[in-house]
Amino acid sequence: TGTAEFLRTEWKDRLRQLREELDPTDRAVLVLRVDRQLSWTEIAEVMGEPASSARFRKRFERIKDKLRQSAIRSGWLDDG
Repeated sequence: TGTAEFLRTEWKDRLRQLREELDPTDRAVLVLRVDRQLSWTEIAEVMGEPASSARFRKRFERIKDKLRQSAIRSGWLDDG
């Protein structure tokens, strides 16, 4: 059996590059949600906007779309 693709060093390096392309606020939302596994309410509180957890959920969806499009443009991901 091989190592899962997302665990390979090359894939991690690519993901790190994609993250670096994000603006600082988007990067913070991504880190808080994915790496630290905070809830949307906790993310809103950390970001100083406790009443807008829905806003961060929507922003996260846009971040995922940005990362996907960057990965496709870079040839790291197939469009489909």
